[in-house]
Amino acid sequence: MFYGARTRETALAEVAEEPGRFAVATFETMRDALVLDVRKAPAVPSLFDARFAKERAVAMFMQAFLADFRAPIDRRRRPHVDYLPTQVVTEYFRAMVRVGDQPVEGVLYTSSRDDGDAVVIFAENGDVLDEGGSDRSTSSEPWLTMAAYEEVVLESARAGADAG
Repeated sequence: MFYGARTRETALAEVAEEPGRFAVATFETMRDALVLDVRKAPAVPSLFDARFAKERAVAMFMQAFLADFRAPIDRRRRPHVDYLPTQVVTEYFRAMVRVGDQPVEGVLYTSSRDDGDAVVIFAENGDVLDEGGSDRSTSSEPWLTMAAYEEVVLESARAGADAG
């Protein structure tokens, strides 16, 4: 999976929990990709409105899923356990959800760290080209390319919003 953000500040806020040196890159898709937008869950209909009874369970699930998806993870304590529920649902989106004949190839969500847009794209190493599109043997057709790269130093923890 590829994790990214719309802005450099959001990307750094997502990963920079302590001061340090971080790699920052700009990536571009080389083709259209269908991304599921879950930045806003549907409102939960009233329990007493029979017209929307079937939609209530889905809306409640999406509200809870987005709360879990956006929840900060303590990477030092038990990251694999905390990530598990959202990984299962994300894999369901990846394997089972289609719009027409096109599979969903990512999920757009709101970062819990700075309320910017973040994304998980279902790209594996062979789907991504290095800066300049360096040629390498791969069994898949690359569709995500690094357009720019830099390294930044953050002097204070959670300073991602200050880098810029």
